[in-house]
Amino acid sequence: FTDGLGEARRDGEFFPTADRAWRLLGHGTVGDGLASLETALVEWVHGQLDDDIALVLMEYAGPRTDPAVAVPSWEVGATES
Repeated sequence: FTDGLGEARRDGEFFPTADRAWRLLGHGTVGDGLASLETALVEWVHGQLDDDIALVLMEYAGPRTDPAVAVPSWEVGATES
């Protein structure tokens, strides 16, 4: 995220990013999580964002279990043909 999230203030108090993210994320889809965090931020600043904001949320789906997927030859661990 950009500093617009971490530096958003309401009455001089910074947006509690870690606390809000912990409670809002992990329920529903990645899109739901982003929407929830954005809504919480906009409510926190009473609809008045004074800085840019960019959020990227990724979801770890676990290790890939398909051994048929070829590893490009330039990657570490690739086998020579």
